[in-house]
Amino acid sequence: MDIELARTFLVVVETRNFVRAASELHVTQSTVSARIRSLEDQLGRPLFIRNKAGVSLTSAGELFKRHAATLVHVWQHAKSEVEIPEGYADVVSIGARFALWDPFLLRWLAWMKKEHPMIAIQAELGMSDTITKRLAEGTLDLGVTYSALSMPALKAEPLFLERLMLVTTDPKDHSVLPANYVHIDWGADFQREFRLSFPGQLGHGMKINLGVLGLTYIKDNGGAGYFPERLVRAELESGALIRIHEAPVITFPVFMIFPSEHANPSIVSALDGLRLVTRSAISEEYQLSSSD
Repeated sequence: MDIELARTFLVVVETRNFVRAASELHVTQSTVSARIRSLEDQLGRPLFIRNKAGVSLTSAGELFKRHAATLVHVWQHAKSEVEIPEGYADVVSIGARFALWDPFLLRWLAWMKKEHPMIAIQAELGMSDTITKRLAEGTLDLGVTYSALSMPALKAEPLFLERLMLVTTDPKDHSVLPANYVHIDWGADFQREFRLSFPGQLGHGMKINLGVLGLTYIKDNGGAGYFPERLVRAELESGALIRIHEAPVITFPVFMIFPSEHANPSIVSALDGLRLVTRSAISEEYQLSSSD
């Protein structure tokens, strides 16, 4: 079976629409339809129920979903092994949001280089939904994100709790949610906790989906926003930012996502390293917080 058929199937499952799937895959809708039709012919069963709202899986489609993800992962891993850089025994690819690289994943990179020098690393930045999709497609081995989306053949393990506090550049503004508040998209869990904490807040004058960009904007132009304590510690100590103590602290888990059947020893080593390095970094953060 052409692996592209399985990949197309997974994108249609995610988007539930042939048009959106075609856009994601950068092909025409007729190409997507032809691929799914070819797949259904090979399996001898219809995989989707078509209707005006889009598509939904048949019972056969539900059964094939996990196998399709496994097929893509196996193919991608085989392809990666063939493309291993000269002088290395294996390669592991990882994607994570920008705010999670410092200090956690930067330390993990150093740990991998020291403890497993024969494993090549491919590191990428991305938003949570993009990383999860890449994992489902088999083009990433590991992901560290703020969301644990349910995807076939993937497992999400809580790595640590992110702690966000509301900070401002204006020491005279004691509003629980200042008028110049900038809403940073920290993922679905943050959005849910924010709505529970501020049920009357229906919209935002400014929304930014990258935390570091939001922090730079606020420091340059003034304003307020929710940020991980570890990212604004220096600004809080210098007085460039002031914590709004009346506002609730929002906590939610950070997840590492990986294939549910990760027999590859290199991935096992990478996961062990992530757990170890994160525990050490969190312990240091706790000691710093306790000394304040």
